[in-house]
Amino acid sequence: MRAIALGRLGEEPSVPYESILRSLARGARDRIPDARLAGVEALVARARAEPRERGAIVEALEQLAADDAYLVRRAASAALGELGRPRPPVGAVREAHASVRVYRDVVQRTARPRTVELVTERGTIRLRLACPEAPLTCLNFLQLANQGFYDGLRFHRVVPDFVVQGGDPRGDGWGGPGYAIRDEPSLLRYRRGVLGMARSGPDTGGSQFFITLSAQPHLDGDYAAFGTVVAGDEVLDRIVQGDRIVRLVEVAEP
Repeated sequence: MRAIALGRLGEEPSVPYESILRSLARGARDRIPDARLAGVEALVARARAEPRERGAIVEALEQLAADDAYLVRRAASAALGELGRPRPPVGAVREAHASVRVYRDVVQRTARPRTVELVTERGTIRLRLACPEAPLTCLNFLQLANQGFYDGLRFHRVVPDFVVQGGDPRGDGWGGPGYAIRDEPSLLRYRRGVLGMARSGPDTGGSQFFITLSAQPHLDGDYAAFGTVVAGDEVLDRIVQGDRIVRLVEVAEP
């Protein structure tokens, strides 16, 4: 909700920058950086609309350029550049999960396609994951599934003739696993029944996924496509917003 509010503030640059800073302060400890990313955009919009406040806004952006989240640091640094100020170094991504074990898992577990069953209140959908084409995305998805992360979550977004979307533990479209993964565009095209990684901006994917209900070529190359429905296609049309995921599990190849 804070991210949405800050996004609207960016669209209404007449709002004083103090209001933006108060909203940013309330979201400073959020594990998900979406609110702070929206705050950067709101501050830039305000600086352009009210040059007299630019000095204070630059100070706020300089603080955000030292944020713990790489995405926020990158956005704040770019914003300072847009305002004609020196761009602080963004620094490296702090990869808590980057270890030899992770890279070994990528090689061992994504050398061939994998299959999962998405059991819902409306029926079961079988998905074949395109692991060789999107190895990091598939490995992340498999690890969450095998941990039981998705079990009991709900489809929080269903748009007819577009997508069904789930995987948000908060249920409001802004939740995730507590970390983000890199974007991994693939050559898989978004026709009906393609599994994609949802995100709110560059490199913000985590646990939310969607399945297309019809061809969506405008998503091609923008959102990581990492699987296809191979059985239970008819179940997609029965899912409504609020339906529960009973379980999501990896299964042996038939």
